[in-house]
Amino acid sequence: MVIRYREKKIKTFAELKNTITTMDLDCGIRILGNITGFAHGGFIFITKMGEQYTVNMTERVLFKDGKTLVPGGRANWFYTDDSEKTWLIIKDKLLRPFEAWIY
Repeated sequence: MVIRYREKKIKTFAELKNTITTMDLDCGIRILGNITGFAHGGFIFITKMGEQYTVNMTERVLFKDGKTLVPGGRANWFYTDDSEKTWLIIKDKLLRPFEAWIY
């Protein structure tokens, strides 16, 4: 049986910033990145545990089907204690126009 998680597209920067600020512990954010030196610009993942945010920047690599880009390769990790610091870490690394989803 395949279980799929629900995700919702984040459409504006204001919605992205608000989503970061109001994150629940059981959700995450996936963003397409424009990270210098990362394959295909990378992915940015944001999660929250307690009062700590975790930002994971990882490369986008080809899946074995040769068509699908998936997380893999190099990764950088950042930890912050508030949403504004989280925003400062990611704001210059977003693909423009940006694409983000909450899951």
